[in-house]
Amino acid sequence: MDYSKIISREFPLKYADYLNLELVEFENHGNIFRLEINAFHSLKKMLESAESEGINLYICSAFRSIEHQQEIIHKSIVQYMAEGLSKQQAEEKTNKEILPPLASEHNAGLAIDFCLEDGELREDFENTEQFEWLVKNAYKFGYILRYKREYEDKTGIIYEPWHFRFVGISAKELKDICLEEY
Repeated sequence: MDYSKIISREFPLKYADYLNLELVEFENHGNIFRLEINAFHSLKKMLESAESEGINLYICSAFRSIEHQQEIIHKSIVQYMAEGLSKQQAEEKTNKEILPPLASEHNAGLAIDFCLEDGELREDFENTEQFEWLVKNAYKFGYILRYKREYEDKTGIIYEPWHFRFVGISAKELKDICLEEY
């Protein structure tokens, strides 16, 4: 597998590749997740390294099935409509925040969303010691902060300080640029 391959609206994961993923199930703080096998082995080392430095990393999301991705989209639209947006506005806002099935790196088992201990995904995750540790160290384990604020125009995705992507050995080269520039 080419771990530095872009997975996006323009370059979705092939359904056959999705069906042939080799996933490993693992536990993090009492929750069960799955990841692509090599992404998992690197994550395991990263979690152990962080823990050895007194940093607890909490995972909110890893591999997502096509059905789960669609469910997340539906829930987002319903939530925005409950907040008063029209269906079209809710769909447009959701489209900027959540990728459709097979366009999400989560569907390839290569993405991890980290969160605070309360399980929430919030932009203020960037103000935590966990985020600081990840930014300094994740590349050593093949992971990059995928959706940086300064690259929203290139990635087409809002800033997500919680979203880290396994890219393998090219992570060091990608530490200070976005995958689209690579």
